[in-house]
Amino acid sequence: MKIAFFHPDLGIGGAERLVVDAALGLQLKGYEVEFFTSHHSKTHCYTETKDGTLKVNTYGDWLPRTIFGKCHLICALIRAIYLTLVVAFLNWKGSKKYDLYFTDQIALYNPLLRLFSKTPIIFYCHFPDLLLSTNRKSVWKRIYRYPLDWVEEFSTKKAHLVLVNSKFTLKTFHSTFKSIKNSPRVLRPGINLDLKKSWEKRLEEGEDEKEIGIEIPSEAPVVLSINRFERKKGIDLALKALSKLNNQQEKETEKEKEKKLEKEKGKKNEKENEKENENEKEKENEKEKEKENEKEKESKKEEIALKKSILIIAGGYDKRVVENVEHYKELKQLAEKLNIQDQIIFVRSFTEQQASYLLWRASCLVYTPINEHFGIVPVEAMWAGCPVVATNTGGPLESVKNGITGFLSEPNENEFASSIKKILTNKELQKKMGLEGKERVQRKFSLNAFSENLDNYVKETIQKHIKIKKVKKKDN
Repeated sequence: MKIAFFHPDLGIGGAERLVVDAALGLQLKGYEVEFFTSHHSKTHCYTETKDGTLKVNTYGDWLPRTIFGKCHLICALIRAIYLTLVVAFLNWKGSKKYDLYFTDQIALYNPLLRLFSKTPIIFYCHFPDLLLSTNRKSVWKRIYRYPLDWVEEFSTKKAHLVLVNSKFTLKTFHSTFKSIKNSPRVLRPGINLDLKKSWEKRLEEGEDEKEIGIEIPSEAPVVLSINRFERKKGIDLALKALSKLNNQQEKETEKEKEKKLEKEKGKKNEKENEKENENEKEKENEKEKEKENEKEKESKKEEIALKKSILIIAGGYDKRVVENVEHYKELKQLAEKLNIQDQIIFVRSFTEQQASYLLWRASCLVYTPINEHFGIVPVEAMWAGCPVVATNTGGPLESVKNGITGFLSEPNENEFASSIKKILTNKELQKKMGLEGKERVQRKFSLNAFSENLDNYVKETIQKHIKIKKVKKKDN
């Protein structure tokens, strides 16, 4: 059986990773799969889409992505219309015929494909797009968005089966698209455990760390953030948490010094007032001093560890996308304002090798988006044995086990700083959470489980469609 995947921009990101994994999983199940996209850059894409593993067809990349930096969605819809028309023409010629279409991100593919073909469609809804457009203060923006929102709901309804990535997205779907009566099915993303294992083994053997192209001080604890350079991802929270962590440590050090001075004053007063039992008191004082010295050593270790800590901000970056360029500059300016620029490393448009290395090297991952639909990065981090600090909202509530594989925190710098500190200053906890995370991913988020469930949905959709066609033929 043949399956065609429709995706607007086959670059690097959570949605792209999901559709690539979906295609790979179905290919392993014996299906013939290929992609149709409006943009595919071989310098910014997943390896499987450029090394011949997956067939990729690109049509309409010459069409504009924006009109003077505006109208992103209208341009995306125009590109989607063109792409669908090309496939419809190829289908009419007989050179491109499929048993199922798999669409995602742009729902408009669905009604257009149904106009030109009787092939069943599965639509993967990462999240309702109309909820991602939050800035609707102006009357013109509301007028602009109203027909586009209607088109999205109408188009989503035209898929034969809708899949969503989490229970959180399912709940949001129902409250957003009230005219759609058929309930979507939940299909959580999975990751290729074997591929990640091979990377981990190679990195543990010290392979090509210099060639990876990211220089990190060998003793530095690494706090890692992986997100696209977009404002909605809340990356500024990671920077503010690191700054708060530094300030907290300085205050604690000052308090400890004050306590020590007070104790020393008290001891002097005791010596002046009491001269009896000097030998016994000296012994007690020596014991107290030893305890204090041990505490001091531990706090110094913590202080050094936290002061040496590095925050790596890695993420998808496309210089054609205005927000990516602007937000990168904003984050650099914020780092300077918080006086933590020496503790920050920015990695833009990283490779898969770099991503694997960073997850393997990190002491903890900070995942800052609020109400993220699912978020595959925490799952990848857990499989790499890296504890996760995420907001207690959205998808991470289903992927991260609070207090076991990481911490689910209120999305503010105080809570995040506190959670990060617990991990960085406790090696045993870090190791335990890492092991628990690996076990959880193996049990719940493997690519095999994802592919098996998707295969069942594909078969079910095709068989259901065949039955409906037979019934219609009988009626005629």
